[in-house]
Amino acid sequence: MKDDYDDWWIGKRILITGGFGFLGKAIQAAALARGATFIPTDVAAHPASGVHLDVTSAVSTVGSVLEHQPDAIIHLAGISHINEAQGGPFRAFDVNMGGTINVMRAAVKLKGARLYPVHVVVASSNHIYGSHPGMSARTEDAPLNQLDVYGASKHCQDVMARSLGLAAHIPSVALRHVNAYGPGGHPSHITNDAILAAIKGEPLKLRGDGSARKDYLYVPDVADAYLLLAKHACDLNVIGRAFNASPNALYAGGETPSVREWVLAINTVAEQNRGLKPQPPICLPAGQGEQSGYYERLDSSELRKWTGWCPRYSFVEGIEQTIDFWLAQPR
Repeated sequence: MKDDYDDWWIGKRILITGGFGFLGKAIQAAALARGATFIPTDVAAHPASGVHLDVTSAVSTVGSVLEHQPDAIIHLAGISHINEAQGGPFRAFDVNMGGTINVMRAAVKLKGARLYPVHVVVASSNHIYGSHPGMSARTEDAPLNQLDVYGASKHCQDVMARSLGLAAHIPSVALRHVNAYGPGGHPSHITNDAILAAIKGEPLKLRGDGSARKDYLYVPDVADAYLLLAKHACDLNVIGRAFNASPNALYAGGETPSVREWVLAINTVAEQNRGLKPQPPICLPAGQGEQSGYYERLDSSELRKWTGWCPRYSFVEGIEQTIDFWLAQPR
C-alpha cells in the first residue's frame, strides 16, 4: 500500500455512522494511527463515548453532521444481517436506503454551510453481485444479481449515494468488500465460529454442505480500504464510482476457498501455530443451510490502481491474531 500515513490525515475529522460496530472500531484504530480525529456515531451511542445519530431521522443526521463539520463521512450504519433484512424488508430499506439518503442530505447541507464538500464513503456489499456460475472474479461493471432482500437494499444504497453525490457535486464513492473477519467480530461469523470450535476442540457444524465458495479479508485491511477511498473520493478516477476490495492471495490451490476448505485452513493454523487440537468440520447434507455451490469472488484491481490499496496482512497473520483475541477472552 503506497500511502498512506502522510500529512493529509493530520487533523482531518472523520465521522463514521455505525461507528461502534465491528468495522467502525477497526476504522477508528486506523484513522487514529494516521493522525485523524475520529467522530464515532451510533444509534445506541452513550454520550460519554460517542455521538447519538439515527440515520433514519433526517433531523438527527443533518444535525450531527452540521455540528461536527467532518472532512469525511464513512457511512456504515445499516441492517447488516441477511436474515434480519429478509425478515423485515421494509425496515431494511428504511435503514439502508433511507439512511443513506439522509446522510447525503446532510452532506449537501454541510457543503452549503461552509462552501466546500465533505467526502462520503458508503458501505456497499459483495452481496449485490449474488452468485455467478463462472469462476472468474467479478469486476465493478459485472451484472448485479441480488439473491436476497439484504443484497437488494445494499444495491439501492450503493447507487443512491453515488447518484445523489454526482447531482450535488459531493464526492461520494461506494466500497463493495468481501467478508471481513478479525478480533471483535461476531461469534457467529464462520471464521470466529471455526476458531471458537478449535479452541474447544470440538467439530464445527457447518450451515450447509460446505461447498459455497467465498473470499475473506482481514478487518484492518478493510479499514484501510475505507480510509483510502475517503482520502481519494474527489480524485477524477475515483469520484462517483464503486470499488471492490478482496484479498490478494487465494487459498485452496489458487482458488477462492469453499467454506469447508476455509475452516480446514483455520484448523491448520490453530494446530500448527497455536497448539490447539481442532476437529474436522461436520457438514449438513446438500440443500440444508447455505446454498450448495454458491460462488463469490471479487476483482479489486481498480481499487489498487487508483488508491494504491493492497492488503497488508497474510491469511496466517489474520487468523493468528484472531485466535489470540479469542484465547484472551474469559471463558
